[in-house]
Amino acid sequence: MNLGVRRQLQKEKLRGLAANNAFAQLGMDKLKKIARLVDQVSAPAGTTLIAEGMPNNTFYLLVDGVVEVSEEGRHRGYIHEGHFFGELGVDDSEPAAVTVTSATWVLLLVATHDKYRAIVALIRGESGRLRGISIIDRLFGIKEAKGLGRRLPPAPSAFESA
Repeated sequence: MNLGVRRQLQKEKLRGLAANNAFAQLGMDKLKKIARLVDQVSAPAGTTLIAEGMPNNTFYLLVDGVVEVSEEGRHRGYIHEGHFFGELGVDDSEPAAVTVTSATWVLLLVATHDKYRAIVALIRGESGRLRGISIIDRLFGIKEAKGLGRRLPPAPSAFESA
C-alpha cells in the first residue's frame, strides 16, 4: 500500500473515531494511536458480524450503516452509525447473547482482543473506561453491571427497538 493510500485510510479512521462519543473526548495524539490499532472493514447487507451462542473476540465501531440485533431469531432492534458493539465478547469468554447482522452496507473500525485491550488502556489514562454501555444493556434495559454491584440505565440513542 503506497504512502498516500495509507494516509487517506488513517484520516478516515480518525474521522470515524472522532465521530463516536466514546472517543470524541480524547486528544488527537490518543486518537492517532487508536487509529493505528484498529482495522477498517466493510461488509454488505446480510453479513453476520456476531453469531449468538458463538465466541466473539472483536470490538466493532460502526462508522457508517445500520446493524440489526436479534436474539433466538427474534428481531430486537437496530444499532446505528456512531455506536459500538462486541465489547462484551472481548472482555468475557462467554458466548454471544445475540446475533448482530448488517442491515445495510456497513463501514466498521474493528479491533480484536489484544488491540482492544490496548485501546482500553489508552482510554483509561484519559477517562477511566469506555463511555457507553454494553449491547446487552442497550437491548434489555437496566442490567446489573458486571462486577460493579449496581444497575446502569440503557444508552438512550445507541439502540432503537422495532
